[in-house]
Amino acid sequence: IVFLIDHGMAPYREIIETSFPGSYLAYWLGIHTFGSSALGFMLFDYTIMAAAAIAMFSISLSRKAWLAGAVGAVTLFVAHIAGNCLDSAQRDFIMAALELCGCACTFLALRRKLPVLLFFAGFAFSFATAIKPTAALFFLILFIAILRVRRQGIAIRKYVSASIIGAALAAAIVVTFLVREGSFFAFFDILGRLDAVHGSLRTTSFLGMIYNLFFKDTGRLLLLPVVLLWAAQRDLRKSFELQMLLLCVVLGMASFLVQQKGWHYHLYPFLAFESLWIALVLVETLRQPGRLRYVAGALLCVVLFLELPLGVKHSVSVDFPQDFLFAL
Repeated sequence: IVFLIDHGMAPYREIIETSFPGSYLAYWLGIHTFGSSALGFMLFDYTIMAAAAIAMFSISLSRKAWLAGAVGAVTLFVAHIAGNCLDSAQRDFIMAALELCGCACTFLALRRKLPVLLFFAGFAFSFATAIKPTAALFFLILFIAILRVRRQGIAIRKYVSASIIGAALAAAIVVTFLVREGSFFAFFDILGRLDAVHGSLRTTSFLGMIYNLFFKDTGRLLLLPVVLLWAAQRDLRKSFELQMLLLCVVLGMASFLVQQKGWHYHLYPFLAFESLWIALVLVETLRQPGRLRYVAGALLCVVLFLELPLGVKHSVSVDFPQDFLFAL
């Protein structure tokens, strides 16, 4: 589609497709930065992964738990390569990276009392929403963060202004793109007709989606035990950042379920925050006195010596049908 746009065709008017304009802009940026070759697209994909990893390290380093950032990033990377080339630079993967960056900026803004960082958080969440509207759920993180600032007796005007300006800038970029292509009204026409139909098409049963969320691999089986481990520790249970990251896990679940497709790449917002949250809880529990640290150690061993090797094994053992390879 980027090739067609570069050669004069207008999205939504001459190119009938249901993706949101933010995805076209993201792919245009990636292709014009790294090139349109397979190597360029791979570099674009790895750049998205690097952005997600940097956000994870930012969150974990601020909690003095760098190991959690490393484990979370590696877990997400293994889950990503397990999808092979089919999941390279998928829209939900870009969204997940933007949402992680938005949360990292939000947490830093609260820790350092720097309202300007919410500009970047607002921009990240807004641009992610321009890729897929399910990302709008993550504006709840900004709203709760601003409420927390208000409860601390700090004036929220700068925080609110920075958030709104950042979100508005991302929206303005998208609107400018649509107007420049003469596709502003055509987009809303597609949105009201094709997107409504596409969004209502369910390709997987609800039970199938629940299976994909919680039982498809070892890492997802760990979520409930780690939630119980977190709930059993008052210090971790009261941590605002861990609460918000767990909320992000829930929002990632909602993003997956609302799309009603059950496809692997729709899991990325859920997988990104689940990987980081589980790693943070396990690593921080290891530093606590008491017997729970032994439980955390055992669960961390499951992640390192079972989940990750199985993920790598799956990534190198997928066979593509010959007709698919011929089509490529």
